[in-house]
Amino acid sequence: MKQRCDGFIFLLTLCIILVVSLLLITGLHHILLYHKALNQQEIQHRNFYQLEHVARQLVRISRADMDKECIVAKDAPNQMIQQLSRNQGCLLIMGQIKFRYLIEDLGDFPCLVVHQQHQKYASHHTRISMMMMGEDDNTTSALQLRWIRTSALLDCPGIEHSVNSGISSWRYLPTIEPFKTRNFAP
Repeated sequence: MKQRCDGFIFLLTLCIILVVSLLLITGLHHILLYHKALNQQEIQHRNFYQLEHVARQLVRISRADMDKECIVAKDAPNQMIQQLSRNQGCLLIMGQIKFRYLIEDLGDFPCLVVHQQHQKYASHHTRISMMMMGEDDNTTSALQLRWIRTSALLDCPGIEHSVNSGISSWRYLPTIEPFKTRNFAP
């Protein structure tokens, strides 16, 4: 009788050790996944700030100094991202990082006014679409900024709305797969 109890206690102890070991392994796996998620989030934040920094530099360049192919007169934000993912647009290399960008000239908006020095000016809107190529060129990050600056003194035919100059909106896409042409066999 004593041998049967000893065997049962031994098996029960092994089962408890097995359950505790599985719980520890699961906990370590969760910690590893959390660490990977934090690293990925840090990379996405760094990419965003790099894209925003370069976009701000592009805004400050005068149009005369900029390549004419970089400025388009469209209002199609999704189409701009698609063009950039197809390696269209202007290339900018800063260090080891490659950027592609297109600038949409959205024009003057006389009813969206910017107040400056006790004067009301029409606002001129520009959208900058940028894509940063990853080190392996397989994944990219994209940022679109809408930049407002003052324009001429224009009369508004409707209701005026006040806006601030500078960045009015942005859209960040942390990962985009580049467009790849597919060959379909007949």
